[in-house]
Amino acid sequence: MKIELRLGGSGGQGIILTGIILAEAAISMGKNAIQSQSYGPEARGGASKSEIIVSDKEIYFTKVNKPNLFLALTQDAYDKYNKEVVQGGICVLDDGIRTGTEVVGRTIYKLPIVQTATEEVGRAMVTNIVALGILSEVMTTLDTEAIKEAMLHRIPKGTEEINLRAFEAGIKLIRDLLESRYEDGKDQKKKPSRDKLFGRTGLESEVAIKSANYLSEKTALEEADHPADKDPNKLPQIYTKQTGMNYE
Repeated sequence: MKIELRLGGSGGQGIILTGIILAEAAISMGKNAIQSQSYGPEARGGASKSEIIVSDKEIYFTKVNKPNLFLALTQDAYDKYNKEVVQGGICVLDDGIRTGTEVVGRTIYKLPIVQTATEEVGRAMVTNIVALGILSEVMTTLDTEAIKEAMLHRIPKGTEEINLRAFEAGIKLIRDLLESRYEDGKDQKKKPSRDKLFGRTGLESEVAIKSANYLSEKTALEEADHPADKDPNKLPQIYTKQTGMNYE
């Protein structure tokens, strides 16, 4: 198992810390992990990026080339960093971000991440922790408790209460979204099943956000679907085609 994550936001939103927490959570679970980061020309306010690789095996190449999971908190970060996300990958986006036909074939979660931090929790500085709670539910490769413990180890003393509130708010956001999609009948085409990347497929999400001028709904869903159930012998080829990685 190997996954690549890319987190993007504005300088000052805590994206780098979020990446460090995820990497440390992976290590605490006995996995191998690396984290790297980069900033825009502005130290604060410009787009920043944190990248993480998690693997059960040795990591020999430390650059993220084809992220399986992408988080974007700002439009600037989305525009700069979304292009390499694999087909079949997951994008967790603040609901203020505008997207186009590039999302076809990717699972998209649009959520009021920034708004929840500022209005519900009451502090914009915990936007990254709200996002961390969402990621802890989406990326089931890592245990939620391991992520929470890594977070509590990294945050400043005295901020535990507000950060835990933000973390739980993020978990609630994604759970409410998934529940509403299920109730609306959008995700009943197949039951949840385990997968190699994040432990979940099917019920948890709309598989693709479609553009009416680009692909029909039927075509988009067929292309995004994981047809392993139809022919298990083709799973390695399907996985490699969708992720650009060998099926291990």
